[in-house]
Amino acid sequence: MQISKLVCLIAISLTAGCVTTSELTKSKIVDFARVSFPITSECFTGPLTLQDEGCQKEPLPAVVFLHGCSGLNGRQFDHISIFNELGYVVFAPSSFARPNRSSSCGRANSVLGWRHEEARLMLERVRQFDWVDQNRVVLAGFSEGGIAAAEYGGDDFNAVVAIGFGCSKRNFKASSNIPALHINGRHDTEVSDNSLCSDVFRGQFEAIYVDTGHPVAHDPKTKATIDKFLSTAFADVK
Repeated sequence: MQISKLVCLIAISLTAGCVTTSELTKSKIVDFARVSFPITSECFTGPLTLQDEGCQKEPLPAVVFLHGCSGLNGRQFDHISIFNELGYVVFAPSSFARPNRSSSCGRANSVLGWRHEEARLMLERVRQFDWVDQNRVVLAGFSEGGIAAAEYGGDDFNAVVAIGFGCSKRNFKASSNIPALHINGRHDTEVSDNSLCSDVFRGQFEAIYVDTGHPVAHDPKTKATIDKFLSTAFADVK
């Protein structure tokens, strides 16, 4: 039976190894990831079995999505749904799976370090899925997650979409080789600095403002812009 949207929890085990964060905590972060599939998916009409093979004719592009400081909630799902509608499977690791993790909205380096670790942990597992198009794996985030996406270092993702984070004069650490998109609401009152991203960041990125507050998902320009950006970023991907 075809369904318009599927959201499920999947249990994923991590490869054992030497880690700084406890194995239990690392496992929980990914075990409680929320995974949502595009409406075009041919495979997943029930709980995901990681061993299933051969169902999806073409590998799915993927997004690792970092939620805001309040955790996975309605505003996060609104933004996640945009990527589902564009044909992406979305993996959202749970930061609040960390023991005693409290909400601390802002740019604290310790929190951003956690969020970057969560992105890497989720990516490690995504890289093991043969039903994911490994040439089209995007890092995205909203609010605090948008800050983390914008300030993520390295070139292990293929593109970055940072949403609702405001542009401050902090270092934009993403590789200049990685295409990046910044989307912010013109009337956002939840960020400390709403200056134009083009005045702050340099490199291979695009910055737009939409006529919204902090969440931007319900402005049609947001989806259209993300669609165009990703289509251009992956135009040469076979």
